[in-house]
Amino acid sequence: DKGVIFGAPLTEEGIGQVYQLVEYLHKNLRAEGLFRVPGNSVRQQMLKDVLNSGGDVDLDLGEFHPNDVATLLKIFLGELPEPLLTHRHFHAHLKIADLMLFDDRGNKTDVPDKERRIEALQLLFLLLPAANRNLLKLLLDLLYQTAKKQDRNKMSAYNLALMFAPHIMWPKNLTANDLQENITKLNNGMAFMIKHSQKLFKAPAYIREYSRLQYGSRLHVSKDDLDLLPSHGCMDFQLMKP
Repeated sequence: DKGVIFGAPLTEEGIGQVYQLVEYLHKNLRAEGLFRVPGNSVRQQMLKDVLNSGGDVDLDLGEFHPNDVATLLKIFLGELPEPLLTHRHFHAHLKIADLMLFDDRGNKTDVPDKERRIEALQLLFLLLPAANRNLLKLLLDLLYQTAKKQDRNKMSAYNLALMFAPHIMWPKNLTANDLQENITKLNNGMAFMIKHSQKLFKAPAYIREYSRLQYGSRLHVSKDDLDLLPSHGCMDFQLMKP
């Protein structure tokens, strides 16, 4: 049944309500400063009340601005009882952020090991509760598409990461010291997930290859092109309060 979704545990019904926001934002990706510029608090409260009442809303009527809708989506994520990526997986994400390539002598470099990180995230996402995984897929796809329009909206994957890491990665009980120690890993990890989101919701390649050999299914390979996307003058802004 539809009902209060803000501040409540995540459910498929709640995702259905929030999907109205996601669907609208996909149509308005060119709004400059999307997810950074705050919306109107009065309009946001009106929209929040409608969603909490279980109602449907036609956002295309123009009553709400994209910044209203984008800010309300962040509010929804921030009010979940636990972060979308869950408290349980927090330290795993910190470990993934430490996966670096090794040089010919076996010494660890500062170059991220892209393939190992992708594989680790693929496996970790398989362990998420179904509702968390479903919403995460919707959200990361939205942010990926937003970053692809950064020449218009000025929101690169890293800029978006600064806006969303607090809402979907940070544990509710994260201390100031822990945050200061791990802030760079968290922001970079969030940006990595946005850039490579199109690869993260499938099983690792070796599992898919095993499936292909066993069952004859075709192994699908996708191209992740966001790393190659020119910034068109979009400058990453400094960490600001979300």
